[in-house]
Amino acid sequence: MALARVLRALIDLDLIQEPETDQFICTPEGELLRSDTPDSLRHYAILTGSEWIVQPWPRLLRSLQTGTSAFEQVFGLPLYVYIQQHADAAAVFNDALTSISRQEAI
Repeated sequence: MALARVLRALIDLDLIQEPETDQFICTPEGELLRSDTPDSLRHYAILTGSEWIVQPWPRLLRSLQTGTSAFEQVFGLPLYVYIQQHADAAAVFNDALTSISRQEAI
């Protein structure tokens, strides 16, 4: 039941199609999320959903009003310092930027 809801949501997002009942295939957009394709943007998708990237967004208006960094408001330090201090975040960030660079080179 839960899997069916997830699959329906992915259909609504145009990431997969259901050409026949209970058979699903990736759309061209969905193919970009695969890890085994040279033009994959999977790592970029992981970055954009990372908690440390998502948390500053609600502070965007305040950031625009004050000129201060939304990221620094949340974490108390600049993004690149945070990345230097958190190896897991650095790996996600580096993989995402590498995937974007590959995509632009195509």
